[in-house]
Amino acid sequence: MTFTNLKERIENIKPFQAWLLFIIIYVSFSPEVLWRPFIFAEDTVFLNNALTDGFKSLFYRHAEYWEIISRLAGNIAIFLGRGANSYLVATFFMKAVAISFTAYYIIYFTIADFSWLVRDRCLRFVISFILLVWFGNFINSYYNVTNIHWAGEFFLFLVGMNLVFHNKFPSKFCMIICLLTCLNSPEACLVLIPFALYILNRIMDRKIRLSEMAAYLLVFAATSMQFYVVKNSGNGANVTNLSIISSAVAKSSVAALSASSYVLSNEIRSYLSYGQILLSGSLIWIFIVFSYIKIGGTKWGLFVLYALIFLFLHYMTVYIKYSFIWGPDTWVNSSPGAVAALFFFCATVYINSIFKGETVKRIILVFLAVILISQVSHAARMDGLGQHYKRYDYDMLGMKLIEETNKTVDFNSRTYKTLTLYANWNLLIPVRP
Repeated sequence: MTFTNLKERIENIKPFQAWLLFIIIYVSFSPEVLWRPFIFAEDTVFLNNALTDGFKSLFYRHAEYWEIISRLAGNIAIFLGRGANSYLVATFFMKAVAISFTAYYIIYFTIADFSWLVRDRCLRFVISFILLVWFGNFINSYYNVTNIHWAGEFFLFLVGMNLVFHNKFPSKFCMIICLLTCLNSPEACLVLIPFALYILNRIMDRKIRLSEMAAYLLVFAATSMQFYVVKNSGNGANVTNLSIISSAVAKSSVAALSASSYVLSNEIRSYLSYGQILLSGSLIWIFIVFSYIKIGGTKWGLFVLYALIFLFLHYMTVYIKYSFIWGPDTWVNSSPGAVAALFFFCATVYINSIFKGETVKRIILVFLAVILISQVSHAARMDGLGQHYKRYDYDMLGMKLIEETNKTVDFNSRTYKTLTLYANWNLLIPVRP
């Protein structure tokens, strides 16, 4: 098969087929995810609550907010595990949910209509793959239900982008995923703003549809419920605490500015001082702004402003919820890193339109090659590309423990064996007395 034929196939591939292909690529990073059982961190909470409390645990809050996708995954996993009387079935279902949702969230840039930004669908597929690698450079971003809401936030950023700049309302299936994602993470509720802008614009143009208004009201209801849950949880007072909000403004502004430095890859970024990170972040944003204005004029300049506002609100939400912003390599930065990478790599698609000199183009291409190699190298040691979770002891992730315990599993029993996994998270497994 020639490169031209491959490109044509990707151009004509159906959304469902593209999603399946992306899943295969995603799993190929660590094929053993298909046959080795492991459970990470809060995944134990979702499974334990489902095991002991059943479907009423869907309405339990964790980390001060609702995680409806994670809760559903845990309950269905236990239901299937009970039917097969195998805890291995439960663990595999949890991974299947994590992989399926993450793949859909990221491949959405390829399967939805983003031709207004990058016309060539094959290039969009390549950029989606790059973004998958970018997510892998943040600790524990792959193969677990706990952290899929960061990819979900990025997905809703894409949905919002189409709403504001392309007047493209999501499909019915996509709307269902949007609603579930809003109920799975408070950060994802930022999508309410672009939905509101779209609806306002349609009302002003007298082109509003009842189905779109109903969908918007559902999103509004989902975000309101999530806000209510957060407001009435442990750190809920932070939501209206003016001193915390004012402190968050300054910190979030700096974080949003420096987020573009993740384009350099976590590996390169780790060698930079704080001042150098801010400087490099500023220069990258200048390049992005210059590129988009050069390509699409003022409208695309506003497009970059939309990204900066989104990143600012992301860090504001995180800071208010936790009262601090986590370290640079943690999952909190995965969505901002992906947003910055998306804007940067979409700009480089138009390199021939932006720059006329061959020397400048070659310098940028060499720069791209360096950061891509560095990012893949870092991901191989962190979370993906065949090395997933190898920075941790397999026993701590429960692989061997779950395999051994599964020999005595009995879902009809009220006797539970407690497995202590990574970072002292405990997993309950029903066993024969």
